[in-house]
Amino acid sequence: MGLYPIIPLMLSWVANNNVGHTKRAVSIALLNTFGQCFATVGTQIYKTPTAPRFFMGYGVCLAFTVVMIVFSLVLTFVLNRENNRRDEQYGEPKPLTPEEQQEAIDNGIYDDHSSFRYFI
Repeated sequence: MGLYPIIPLMLSWVANNNVGHTKRAVSIALLNTFGQCFATVGTQIYKTPTAPRFFMGYGVCLAFTVVMIVFSLVLTFVLNRENNRRDEQYGEPKPLTPEEQQEAIDNGIYDDHSSFRYFI
């Protein structure tokens, strides 16, 4: 029950850090596909011979939880470093007018735009 709140957080992180409809849709689809693969793994790691303690099942879940924590920390570090690099290169981001937003969309700039920063 304690791991379910991470799902909306991961979906919002992926959706907000991928600009452009196609890139965002593919990223969310890959995240969902990857997540559903582990739903099938979950049915195989809780074996009856290990009942009632299920050391193998809980051990695998704990290992994946630790891996996800490490990946999240690494991703936070990488995105923060990229934001700092963009701040040094372009300066502080400025809000775009609706015309500038439309121009960026029309030209396909998206996350290459000087005002784009990753959400952390």
